[in-house]
Amino acid sequence: MIGDGAHWIWNQASVNFPGALQILDYYHAREHLTDLATALYPNPDQRDRQLSEWIPWLDAGEIHRIIKDAEVKKARNGKRRTAAIKEMNYFRTNAPRMQYAAFKKEGLFIGSGVVEAGCKTVVGKRTKQSGMFWRVDGAQNILEIRCSVLSDTYDDYWNDRRESEQIQLLGAA
Repeated sequence: MIGDGAHWIWNQASVNFPGALQILDYYHAREHLTDLATALYPNPDQRDRQLSEWIPWLDAGEIHRIIKDAEVKKARNGKRRTAAIKEMNYFRTNAPRMQYAAFKKEGLFIGSGVVEAGCKTVVGKRTKQSGMFWRVDGAQNILEIRCSVLSDTYDDYWNDRRESEQIQLLGAA
């Protein structure tokens, strides 16, 4: 399960996919890493130097190392300190979901781009064109057909649907 770090996503994942491996989208982790570096170093050159040190740690899943380093460097007070603490807490909370080296070693995706592109291809190309308006049932039907075409199960889809209709007719008789 790949998510952006929002609590509700992990809650839904736990309810609907108990025991599923949870992975924080790498792009979102990099955004938060940039936010943390910016909270420590508002100067872009210093921030970029810090990021060049931390990115390999993130890639290796060494989140505790990033937090420990940031803890020492955070401001003593003010908005930058508050921002740094917020970002460090994000990393603390999501550290188990940021074990990118281990995930990649297992052949797992660490980004949601593939899923998002799939949604755009399957859903967007068929249901979000100019002038299209759908009810839920209609969109569901057309997307089932679209998925079956793209997954080469179109004939199976229609056979299953025909059998289902026959069962309903027999049940009504």
